[in-house]
Amino acid sequence: MNRKFLYMTAMNVKRSSYTLHRIKASQLFYPNGAPDSALAAVEDRSVPPPTMSFHSPRNKIVCTDERGRAVLYDDGLQAVRMLPSLKKAKWQSVPLAVGDNLLVMEAIPKNDQEKLHQSFEALMYGEWPKMFKGVDFFWHSIPPPPYVYAPGYGDDRSGVITACTVVNSSSILISTESLGTYCLDTVSGKWGKTGAWPLPFKGLAEYVPEYDLWFGVSAKGGGVLCASDLGAALAKQTPPPVFQEWEGFAAPEGTELGSHLLHLGAGRFCVAKLIMTTRPQETCCQMCCFHDTTAIVDKLVMFTGVEIHRCGRGLKVIKHKSFRYSMGPCSMAKILY
Repeated sequence: MNRKFLYMTAMNVKRSSYTLHRIKASQLFYPNGAPDSALAAVEDRSVPPPTMSFHSPRNKIVCTDERGRAVLYDDGLQAVRMLPSLKKAKWQSVPLAVGDNLLVMEAIPKNDQEKLHQSFEALMYGEWPKMFKGVDFFWHSIPPPPYVYAPGYGDDRSGVITACTVVNSSSILISTESLGTYCLDTVSGKWGKTGAWPLPFKGLAEYVPEYDLWFGVSAKGGGVLCASDLGAALAKQTPPPVFQEWEGFAAPEGTELGSHLLHLGAGRFCVAKLIMTTRPQETCCQMCCFHDTTAIVDKLVMFTGVEIHRCGRGLKVIKHKSFRYSMGPCSMAKILY
């Protein structure tokens, strides 16, 4: 299935509201390949009108707020419905789609034994627990990775999830910089340590079946894309080798806040970047300027169309159009996977 649209949420800090914007993925690509003269060009565009707005504070898509309340937006029906609340609210959440379920993880997993935290929960659809009747959405608790129970855990940031991906359609890999890589079988709910090494990615990596490889942003940074054969590495229990890397995707200006590689289907991808720039401003006193009255902060979102084709034993990357959207000083954007 080819992905036709990219989705982005934007937060208006002044009004504490969120808007959902839909962007046609086809606009990022030239019809007959990318001419050499266009490789470095970035086209500034106005943000498309929102398809809908969320006015409840601090909501996300699938919308969860700081109290764990959840809302589901159906783009096909353009309708919103309430979901059951998370068992425990998540402060820094990492979403990951596993089959038909959505797994929400704390970026820094915690020890759940005292019931003060619930680091991993899956949004599922089916028969509710015994006290309820009928079929609907519900949140299912999943134990955290076993390293959270090690003595002294939590004294540093060694347990931060730096990369994650889905393998074998029902298992996930999470990676840390110093504690290694762990695998969760979402059917049995059991964890296992895959290796003492980290994944070669930063953030979410996606499996692309036509190449039988995983693609994502390299652990080296947002300016480098990466492909790796995780399947072979898991079978041999060895560090996953990098099949190929491509440089030249760094932000043209400002500070890069985040970078994602989104698979659109049929060999097409989108490199999505969140960028922050500053400019002189003597009169700004908004909290989004970080209390610096001499500079104002602008947030930018940049999308770049990319094609990947087989070329002999390797892969060839063709860079297409780049669009840059200015979100203004009082917005915070988030790219939806």
